[in-house]
Amino acid sequence: DDGQAPVESLPAMLDALKTADVAYGSYEHKKHSLFRNLGSRFNDRVMCLALGKPRDLQITSFMAARRFIIDEMLRADNPYPILDGLVLLVAGIVAATWESEATRVRKVFATVERNLYKEGSENPVATALRAKRLTETLAPSARITIPELGFDVAMNPDRIQREALYVLGSSDTLKVTFESLSVQVDGESATATADVLVVGSSTEFGRGRNVRALTTRLEKDSGQWRFRSVRLDPIVK
Repeated sequence: DDGQAPVESLPAMLDALKTADVAYGSYEHKKHSLFRNLGSRFNDRVMCLALGKPRDLQITSFMAARRFIIDEMLRADNPYPILDGLVLLVAGIVAATWESEATRVRKVFATVERNLYKEGSENPVATALRAKRLTETLAPSARITIPELGFDVAMNPDRIQREALYVLGSSDTLKVTFESLSVQVDGESATATADVLVVGSSTEFGRGRNVRALTTRLEKDSGQWRFRSVRLDPIVK
């Protein structure tokens, strides 16, 4: 292939075949041209309409299948077969797209970005829901360290939610973006670093645009990645 498929993911994909006929893998970073990506979206739409493919099922060229699936595909006598279409026609159970653990860690950061975003006034119920989602990304007694504020505290879930409500409620506009995110996974733990861009009308660091260096440690808890420690430092240039 083109070298994008992470072969280290094969054991997990084969494990998925214990309960499914086919398992598809996803790319952590898809490096295809705009034209090819548009073609893939068109093909995906056609398979949803013509073959009933679930919209949330991502089909890629990185797949593992039971032997009988391959045998049935080989019986097709059409000179121009659509391989993914044959898979969907034959397979009874298709595993949800498998993702690398690094991708799952990145999704935790995406959850933080989505919920640390605010433009204008917001319904208190919506703010509370955002705070709850943010709380769920942190492990119990997660340690938050911000040296320049003299803040170094292991917080329980109740305090985490109160702090999240304060951050969301103290700003009319707020946008947090993680740039240059790097993730390293080692079994049930992971470390991640990034530059954090905070834009808001009122933040702990003052108004306007602020950038901090983020260092985090995450642990897997009941199948979910959560922050165990978070540290924010000034970026010295």
